[in-house]
Amino acid sequence: MKKIFAFVGSQAGENSKTFCLIKRIINKVNENVNGELKYDIITPDNMKINKCKSCNNCFNTGICNLDEKDDMKIIKKKMIEADLIIFASPVYAHNVSGDMKIFIDRISYWMHIMKLAGKAGVILSSSASNGNKLVNDYLYKIMSILGIKVIGNFSATSICVDNDLEDELDKFSKVILQYINSKMEIISDKFLDSIFITQREIMKLQKNVNANEYLYWLENGYFECENFNELLNRL
Repeated sequence: MKKIFAFVGSQAGENSKTFCLIKRIINKVNENVNGELKYDIITPDNMKINKCKSCNNCFNTGICNLDEKDDMKIIKKKMIEADLIIFASPVYAHNVSGDMKIFIDRISYWMHIMKLAGKAGVILSSSASNGNKLVNDYLYKIMSILGIKVIGNFSATSICVDNDLEDELDKFSKVILQYINSKMEIISDKFLDSIFITQREIMKLQKNVNANEYLYWLENGYFECENFNELLNRL
């Protein structure tokens, strides 16, 4: 059974346009997998996510002290167990929402170790009229640094014609369905390779500076890989 994790960065929760779009997409997928899909759609209105305290403990030890004080431990577990990750955000002032940024801040230490390598990813932004590209580009970058291969990138605006929106939702769900049905192989790309190679060189210098991150790379065989595709083949 495939698992999907979606984080929707809106305090409006199930009443938000962004949530409704994600739910419609997942429902379309679910209709075609005969119940072989499990999914979680997380919104900040029903999960407690504290703001990062900038203590750097997560980078230094791999442990966020706040995880014992809110719901991030639960959220992180769901992300690690998922096969496909969705980041969805409304566009606020040509950027992600504040709640989406708080969520990203709390998993930022995962970027140094590409913690979610091997997972597929999907991006969605919604706006009144514009700013989607800036948000989608940012989320694409974040996902890639986490090690996620982005297979879908979707923008929705309030000025979309209903028929056009429905066509886009259909295309989007088919991309996810193709992956769920194992008809899409997760392979690297130039951006993922460049991130991996750059991080590998940085980590080689971290041996006596940040042992936690260096040991993660060492113990998981990252240093033995010449490119990101080689790492994917090890997972």
